[in-house]
Amino acid sequence: MPDPTRPPSAIARSIRQDAALVLTTDERETLGFLLDAAIPANTRLALISDARYLDAWWLACTGEPLPWPAAPEMVVRFMVHHLYDPEERRRNKAHGMPADVEARLIERRIKTRPGPLAPSTVERRLASWATLHRMKGLDNPLADDQVRTIKTRLLRASPHIPGRKSAQPVLGDTLTRLLAACAGDDLRAIRDRALLALMWASGGRRRSEVGAIQRQHIRVEADQPLEVGGGGGGGGGSGPLLPARTILLPRTKTTRAGDAARVWLIGHPVTLLDQWLSASGTRAGPVFLPITKDGRILRRDIGLGGAAVARIFKQRVAEAGLDPAMFSAHGLRSGFLTEAANQDVPIQQVMAQTLHKSIAVASRYYDESAAHRGRAARMYARKDAG
Repeated sequence: MPDPTRPPSAIARSIRQDAALVLTTDERETLGFLLDAAIPANTRLALISDARYLDAWWLACTGEPLPWPAAPEMVVRFMVHHLYDPEERRRNKAHGMPADVEARLIERRIKTRPGPLAPSTVERRLASWATLHRMKGLDNPLADDQVRTIKTRLLRASPHIPGRKSAQPVLGDTLTRLLAACAGDDLRAIRDRALLALMWASGGRRRSEVGAIQRQHIRVEADQPLEVGGGGGGGGGSGPLLPARTILLPRTKTTRAGDAARVWLIGHPVTLLDQWLSASGTRAGPVFLPITKDGRILRRDIGLGGAAVARIFKQRVAEAGLDPAMFSAHGLRSGFLTEAANQDVPIQQVMAQTLHKSIAVASRYYDESAAHRGRAARMYARKDAG
């Protein structure tokens, strides 16, 4: 649920300002609250951030605030300014975003560096622009046929080569190093071991998802065997029985509360999680809590935010003797998928943990893993094999 002390978002404000809705003031307040609750926190923050960027960009271009509704030519102008070819820019200084506009955005720290944006960033900001028009009950300029055609062609023509969100995936052996870096029996060490193990083993949970886990979301399950039957779908098991838990994830990037999505923890991650719950005395509310510099739990009503999870991850990467510039918290998710591909875990089982909806997205990690292990890249390799 939204925090009642938080200032109303752009969503709630737009509902209140929309005179076309025949509602009382109280009903509009309720509707705005419910719509806010229906949107994941990261999506809400992205909408607000994108709205600020669009307004700052138009102000830098014209000296005027962003008008509503926007004209279709404004959308095309935005794409021209942000999807240009950097090689052509070196030859032609007039190509792409005007230098004075870019300088104003960088000076205000709206834009971090010179150059075009990644197509995915442009596409997200255009989607936010369209969403904000719909929320205000205005005609959407991105629905214009010519704008849609230009958008498709410019995105396809972009020379941008996307990089990984985390340059290095956190594979199983890397996770072991990170957990070793959390050695100790103080609260922070116990929390960080449980946090990192749970994030990885539960399918590479995102920062916002792990911070939202509540004690009541964790359910004790029957002990599970270490080894499962073949055939990709269970069918019995062998080996010692291990403790098991399922975790309810009320809302993720791909699921909503009504989906009641649950993921599994089995074995060592359960042990680490139980150690943290016992040491912290957590019986209700958020599972992962902020800790003060002197090792005390700061408060129990608010879980760790995404930025805090990222800082914890980076700190433990450095303490493990790894380069923090080469890893981000997303590496836990990509590492889980890559490790699963390396161990030939059926992709359907992996998607049940990661909660991917698209097999095309999840299979990228499998394709990359299979490429270096397959025969196709070795057809002429024997020449140098001796």
